[in-house]
Amino acid sequence: MTQPSPPNELSPLEIKIGVFKDWLRKKAGPLLAHSNGQVFPGWEKRLSSLLEDVRNKPIVPIALVGSTGSGKSTLLNALLGAEVLPVSNMKPCTAVVTSVRYSPAAVYQATVTFLSRQAWDEELRKLKDTFQPGDREDDAEGADEWQVISRSTKDKICAVYGLDKEALETMPGLDSLHLDAQMAGCLQGEGSRVFLEAASTKELKQKLRGYLSSEERFWPLIKTVEISGPFDALRHGAVLIDLPGVNDPNQAREDVTRSFLRDAPFIWIAFNTKRGMTRDIHELLVKQDLLRQFLMHGKHDAVTFIGTHADDFDPEQAIDEFSLDADATNAEIIRERSRRVVKQVRSDLEDISTELARVANAKFDDLERLKQTLAQTKVFVVSTRAYMQLKKICQGRKDYGIERLDDSGVPAVVQHLSDVCRKQDMRAHHEDIERRLGFVSEEVRSFFWLASARSSSSRAPSGKRRTISKPASRDPAKISHPKPAA
Repeated sequence: MTQPSPPNELSPLEIKIGVFKDWLRKKAGPLLAHSNGQVFPGWEKRLSSLLEDVRNKPIVPIALVGSTGSGKSTLLNALLGAEVLPVSNMKPCTAVVTSVRYSPAAVYQATVTFLSRQAWDEELRKLKDTFQPGDREDDAEGADEWQVISRSTKDKICAVYGLDKEALETMPGLDSLHLDAQMAGCLQGEGSRVFLEAASTKELKQKLRGYLSSEERFWPLIKTVEISGPFDALRHGAVLIDLPGVNDPNQAREDVTRSFLRDAPFIWIAFNTKRGMTRDIHELLVKQDLLRQFLMHGKHDAVTFIGTHADDFDPEQAIDEFSLDADATNAEIIRERSRRVVKQVRSDLEDISTELARVANAKFDDLERLKQTLAQTKVFVVSTRAYMQLKKICQGRKDYGIERLDDSGVPAVVQHLSDVCRKQDMRAHHEDIERRLGFVSEEVRSFFWLASARSSSSRAPSGKRRTISKPASRDPAKISHPKPAA
């Protein structure tokens, strides 16, 4: 799978395919015009496809994970430079997996895919279990968050079945719940789809709001949302995938997240700087075996940590805590606070590396390599709201005390996104294209050899059979041609 990239100078592989196409058009085309009119167009079409693939870059899937309320969706909007998702109206712990990719088209598109009926029945059963949280309500760390999840669960039931939110105190019996025709229509087959198109992100957001807004009934039934558009930050091939929270009480949604983590070569972990690396994030880092494999192989850019809500603090308390001057500005406080957050994350990661190595029964050398890899792992702290306000992406009146875009931390993350994509191994991508080009070349060579053999046999004297030796393989794509003029 590839992603369109900006125009650039011709690569050697582009020139090679172009020369081959010219050779076919000038030499082979006239010979085939009266014999087999379907062969030449087929070759030309395949070469054009190869040429398009060369000009594209490999797609780089990046999974965004984090606790509910960590600000993943807001971070995604900031990176895109536009309010694409109606974040403020989306409920936490939905089953929605949102992916965003670059498209050179001047329009913005989205595909909304609904759950199947079987998946919704399973979802309904899980929602019922949420009303029986057990010991979680007694957990001081997660009590407030559990209340949010519980309220969201009730909102889902009310939205889908048109129930009165005020009257819903307990989960009604499953047999008493019936979907109306409109909602049942969304759950047909493997899940129906809706295609949206808009000339601007504002228009697309408005259209998505009709499906994702808490004021509408559809959002609990949505499985995935796939968005594409001319997002500059993704032009190098990145695909950002916003996943359900890792602290989701629904095992089905948690399985969705873990499935993406197994497949995505890059994981970005978002956490609220006010709460730090919570227990659910810690468990994800330690128990997710894929993460250990990434780090053991020295891929320090496979995992990135992003602290959000850098501007969420009490100035007077922060000045006292960080021993700053009484007249320190908010920007100075944010810089010092961010520095300390990064330092704390580094310390947490060092402890996690020891725990990961212990779980894996790693040797001393493996532990040291793991620590070195984690030491190189990128950690960012961002104020997405301040960034979006400075960029005039959203309207806001709050003074975050940040006047420079760089102080928001977001530009550094955008640059990191670009760096991750640029570092991808283009060699494997080009080797695959070379291999496919070789197939076309061999097909062309074999076609003309067989045509030549048939022609020679027909001209041979009667009673004598002419023996034709198969010529040495000569790849038409490697034929020497004059270099094109600059």
